[in-house]
Amino acid sequence: MGLPAASDGQAAPPPTDEMVVAGRYLNRLEHRDSEWRIAERLYVMDWNRNIASTRQWAAASTPP
Repeated sequence: MGLPAASDGQAAPPPTDEMVVAGRYLNRLEHRDSEWRIAERLYVMDWNRNIASTRQWAAASTPP
């Protein structure tokens, strides 16, 4: 799979930024049939940031 096409049909330039995200799950547990199970799960994003891309592969070998 190649680079996504831009609106003019040309290959879009590779991204120059990448997003880094850190988060955690808040789980509510229930005891069911002698087992603890997750009854409800909430994802909380603690922080995120955009940084300069560390991409090092050639455009022709972009992974899917």
